[in-house]
Amino acid sequence: MFLILDESVILFVFAAVFGLLWGSFLNVVAFRLAFDLPFWRPRSHCPQCDRQLRWFELLPLVSWIFLRGRCRTCKASISWLYPTLELLGGISFGLLFITFPLRFIPFLAVFISALLVSLRTDIEQLVIFRYCTLFLIPLAWLGAWFNLLPLSLTFSLIGTVLGYGILWSVRFLSQLITGRIGMGLGDAEMLAMIGAFLGPFGLWSSLFIASCIGSLIGVFMLIQGKATRTTPLPFGAFLALGGLISLFLAVPLTTLF
Repeated sequence: MFLILDESVILFVFAAVFGLLWGSFLNVVAFRLAFDLPFWRPRSHCPQCDRQLRWFELLPLVSWIFLRGRCRTCKASISWLYPTLELLGGISFGLLFITFPLRFIPFLAVFISALLVSLRTDIEQLVIFRYCTLFLIPLAWLGAWFNLLPLSLTFSLIGTVLGYGILWSVRFLSQLITGRIGMGLGDAEMLAMIGAFLGPFGLWSSLFIASCIGSLIGVFMLIQGKATRTTPLPFGAFLALGGLISLFLAVPLTTLF
């Protein structure tokens, strides 16, 4: 008996494999951005023992599992962010190719890539680079103008202004009331970028999801004694997750109306 696979399943698998590979590349980009390292050299190596990695140690997701999250030579721990970004890349690109028309894919692929890079840099260094936020907003406007994104230019512009304005206001009020800065401008710039690509509805859902994730993690860390009320959290990473989820849940719903 032959198993007949639906075309969408085959497409998802091939796109997911590409996403795993692309996620592996984005790991390199994010790590080198976060630690201000050159992009093209040196070749991938263990940051602890400085040994150059072999090809079979660079297989997305698979290598981390078989190495049990440790360097083959010095047994130093390999960050959980590597398989996480690769897995998110695989799932995101798999869903991207079966959810959206082909004309939307290039611009949304850039959007996904920016979210994944920002997720890692914010978790590791509490920094979000403008290459992945502000610099991409004009690209989103261009995509919306030429119907290469699933929203109009008007909604893209509104999403941009709302995204920046909401978190800038939160930052301003927090500083006014508490006397200290409770949120970086990088978060506002990221939400502006999300609004530019997803519009107002996707913006609100991203912010809601990010707030829920952040609240749950914050409460958990407080209970575990791993944080205090003043411990900074990578809210940009939560926004990135919110943006990914909203892309595949909120945005398709808006196209029905």
